[in-house]
Parts: sequence; structure tokens; C-alpha cells
Amino acid sequence: MCINYDVSLSVVKWIHLNWGDAGVRMLLLKVYNELTDKGIFILEIQPLSSYRKVKNLTERIKTNWETNQLKPQEIPLVAEQLGLKLIHTIQPPEKKGKRGTVGFVRPIHVFQKGPVPRVTGVAAAAVSSASALPAP
Repeated sequence: MCINYDVSLSVVKWIHLNWGDAGVRMLLLKVYNELTDKGIFILEIQPLSSYRKVKNLTERIKTNWETNQLKPQEIPLVAEQLGLKLIHTIQPPEKKGKRGTVGFVRPIHVFQKGPVPRVTGVAAAAVSSASALPAP
């Protein structure tokens, strides 16, 4: 038995900050289009606090930080609107050290490709705006 899957760990923040909300939607659409039927997509989303640490790194990132409307915690909902069904969320246990939490404690979202979504309204506008993204 062969399982088709894609993994996106620690990159969504950078896509979001460099290409904005449209970049996140484009990533999710590309993943959807590349997965086989019922293929699996594993997604790690960094918290907003992680975004804040680099919000002034470049002018592009600063501009996108200021204009992005999509919050990191809303990305799984957008994925579902675009046809990726959330089937499981893994919440890693916190490991405490002498100086607080050790390592990353980020939920891992597991999606499965569903039927072709009927994209309307806000999602349709997002898809069309994501189709022509500039280079960073």
C-alpha cells in the first residue's frame, strides 16, 4: 500500500510574511492539486508570537505583516475551504526545562484531500488573487 503525502513544517510563516494571505492560499491550492485522491498533507503552523519576532525583517515582510488579514490559527479553516479535510490534530506535549518550555510545541495538522471544492465568495476572490503572485 502506497500513501501519498506532503509535509509543510516551519515554512508557512515565511510564505505568509513574504507573499501575504494570497501566498498561503496559493500554497494550499498547489498542495490540493498535487495530492492524489485521499492523499495526506501534514501542516505545522507557527504561532502569531513567532511572526511578531520577525515582522520588521524586511520592508516586504513589514508591509505584509501590516496588511495580512488571515491569522495563523485560521489557516486550517482556509485549507478546509479549499478542499483539504482536517482529519487529525496532534498536540505535542510540552517539555519543561530549567528556563521554561524546551523545543517547539506546535500543533501538527493532518489533512486529507477531499472532493473538488465549490469555491465561492471570499474563497473565490482569494483564489483569483493568489493566481498571480510576484516574486519575493
